[in-house]
Amino acid sequence: MVKVFVDSGSSIKQEEKEKLGVEILPLKILLGDKEYLDGVDLSVDEFYDVLINKNIFPKTSLPSLCDVEERVNECTNNGDDVIILTISSGISGTYNTFRMLFEDNEKVRVIDSKCAVGGIRLLVQEINKYRDESLDFIEKKVNVLIPRIKIIAIPETLDYLHKGGRLSRTAKIAGNMMHLKPLIGIDTQSGLVKMFGKSIGKKSCHHRNSRFGDAVFASVCGACIR
Repeated sequence: MVKVFVDSGSSIKQEEKEKLGVEILPLKILLGDKEYLDGVDLSVDEFYDVLINKNIFPKTSLPSLCDVEERVNECTNNGDDVIILTISSGISGTYNTFRMLFEDNEKVRVIDSKCAVGGIRLLVQEINKYRDESLDFIEKKVNVLIPRIKIIAIPETLDYLHKGGRLSRTAKIAGNMMHLKPLIGIDTQSGLVKMFGKSIGKKSCHHRNSRFGDAVFASVCGACIR
């Protein structure tokens, strides 16, 4: 039997893990001088409350490697194979760190999702079709699906792109005045964040999404298979 681990960059909630059959490895989030475990002692609502109302910009770091190694080894010692799906290596060091941590363990396969949030959920659903197959077989299926996944985000505000160093102050001010909405996402070929286009107003931006396939887009992010 194959056990599946994802990091919390998947946005899979703790209460969803049994339904999806996954174990979650929480990233660490630093807000001011306080450190939290993503999704464990800091909910999404609490995160955005601090971000918006207290104006504290978050910093993230890898899950506890000791905890990761202990939990994964417990599975392999019980005779299970393990797949670890990480958030894209283009935006996090999780994949490279986990790959080095388990490079000598033949029962563990670390896969770079080259995406995040809803995209990882789609990969988990694909893996769930083949839980009784070999690691090689499952990895091939996942790698075929990865390039077809499109993660698209339409930010409500340009403020956090500016705070994260992806947008100059001048561009932020001009963009907000013009109601400019960038269409950004993760390129699943490279795993890097890129801008796919920009439009005036959210309605126009949603219209431009049509070339990426049929997807349900929320105000923050949408994921689809193309």
